[in-house]
Amino acid sequence: MNGIINLACNIVIPIYLLNNMTTKWGYLPALILAILFPLGFAIYEWVFHHKKSMISVLGLLNVIISGGFGLFQLGGSWFAIKEAAFPLLIGIFVTLSPYYSKPFIETLLLNPEIMKVQEIEKIIEEKNAKSQFQKLLIKSNYFFSFSFFFSAICNYILALKIFTPIDDILDPTKKGAVLNEQIATMHSKGILFIALPSFALTIFLLFYFLNQMEKLTGLKKEELMKS
Repeated sequence: MNGIINLACNIVIPIYLLNNMTTKWGYLPALILAILFPLGFAIYEWVFHHKKSMISVLGLLNVIISGGFGLFQLGGSWFAIKEAAFPLLIGIFVTLSPYYSKPFIETLLLNPEIMKVQEIEKIIEEKNAKSQFQKLLIKSNYFFSFSFFFSAICNYILALKIFTPIDDILDPTKKGAVLNEQIATMHSKGILFIALPSFALTIFLLFYFLNQMEKLTGLKKEELMKS
């Protein structure tokens, strides 16, 4: 449930507000309201769960930049760069995570709510397989970062095709309406051509990781996962 709320507050609701409310309220009111959702979720996570929400930070930046582009009537290559920049930054963050902390994939998958972490760590220690385990984590981490780099390239190509120059003859209201249509088209097509393939890559990674963990620990998938 928390994942659904996270997705709604950081992505779905802000995008809906920017795409549908700017023509009714204007860019600035819609932008301010859209910002409140990822900002509010980030504050909630910090106050009540003492966690920093990286998704909220990225969602907030995404809303501010998208709304700012709309506010200043920017389009075309600006949106193409923005659409590619966010998955690219996440991919870089994931790739470099082993060098300043621990592989991001470890934080994502080796979660006590998802996997039997204590049992897994005990078996790995008993089998003296820590080095193999670390290699698996780093390799899986690189696979995971690849999905974001793939998304960045696809986002850029798709955005260049969608965010075509808007005729300067149009008044600001009509320009805003055209830009909103382009944003809506980008997000709807992005789900089909980018999000679904990226999701498929992530599922492949999950099965790869679990298969390798089976070989490493001797446990079956259902024994690795929390019921």
